[in-house]
Amino acid sequence: MGVRVRRNFRFREIPTTPGRSAMRRVGEDIAADVRQRTASGRDADGAAFAPGADGEPVDLRDSGRMLDDLTVLEASDRGVKVGFKTERSARIAQYHETGTKHMPARPFIAMSRAMVERAVGLIKARLGK
Repeated sequence: MGVRVRRNFRFREIPTTPGRSAMRRVGEDIAADVRQRTASGRDADGAAFAPGADGEPVDLRDSGRMLDDLTVLEASDRGVKVGFKTERSARIAQYHETGTKHMPARPFIAMSRAMVERAVGLIKARLGK
């Protein structure tokens, strides 16, 4: 049984389906937004992550592999799953999300308000609204 760290993004309030390709694009945008924001050391609300044990800022890019593994796992007509390609990256992400007894939580897998607005805009454009 593998470790799974992912978020399901469903847009239930949309009366018609935007299509799988539009939802895949939304998922790709979500992953890119999370990577960029996280690499700058910020969570979805724009707050800085808790500093490292040395007091220095943290950007969760030790090797870069974890964030590079963030991708669209599945897309349907009405939703998208964004997660990690490998179990190793998912496990590391889980440590950052929830923290450990030696490391504070640094939740980073979430949509920023700006990303929600872009996703809804993309979906509406696809639906011609």
